[in-house]
Amino acid sequence: MWYLRGEDPTQAGGPSEPEPGEEVRADRELVLTSRPGVTAKAGDYALEVDRLALWRSRDRATGQETDILYFTLTAWGPPWQKLLQEPSLYIAGTDDRGNHYDSTQERDFEDPYLLVNVGDQGMFRRTFHVQIYDLSRGIQWLRLEYDRNGTRWELTIPLAGEEGER
Repeated sequence: MWYLRGEDPTQAGGPSEPEPGEEVRADRELVLTSRPGVTAKAGDYALEVDRLALWRSRDRATGQETDILYFTLTAWGPPWQKLLQEPSLYIAGTDDRGNHYDSTQERDFEDPYLLVNVGDQGMFRRTFHVQIYDLSRGIQWLRLEYDRNGTRWELTIPLAGEEGER
């Protein structure tokens, strides 16, 4: 995932580089990259947010700025029970200001939500790539929340107090 490495794939040479003559609609600025390494336990699984990147996008036409958070969520568990994508679609979030971010499955397209996609996998793990568009500016932390079918867990990701890796 390019954004996690601090690279904008829409720039010259990137995989999403604009075609010749195509208008660039937004400028992106890297605000923070981090390896928070925060973990939680859920049944037989250990969950970890290992990498994140916070980007600011500025629409060239309107000047409107949007913060976008990208991060990886890895689920480690027994090899016969890999975490499926379906449960990951019900992960929601809340930030330190009380703003709520809907899960992918329960999203209301009017509100910010977590977009979860399956990344890579190994014998004991599955990694999910998560994006949140329109993240509230200047929040201190984001808490991931899951409460479904008798399984409940929370994992808090710090977003402040770090200069970030560039």
